Amino acid sequence: MRETGAVVTTNYDAILIGLGIGALTVAVGLSRQKHWRCLILEQNFNLGGMTQEFVRERRYHFDVLPATAPDFACGLGHACTS
Repeated sequence: MRETGAVVTTNYDAILIGLGIGALTVAVGLSRQKHWRCLILEQNFNLGGMTQEFVRERRYHFDVLPATAPDFACGLGHACTS
């Protein structure tokens, strides 16, 4: 691990596990509205949970969510029919 010279603290007002869109929204809200210090822990090397995309041939962008969550691909609260 590379040393960055950043100041490390152990005093947080909130600790969020997993950096999906919900945790991102909560962390931003708490830090802006209540001035809380938030620690967010994520095990994946990509941040944002299912809000990611992948790129093909450096010009085609695809959202990951519809491919990994078929319930959302059909519309929230609607069942997919084949």
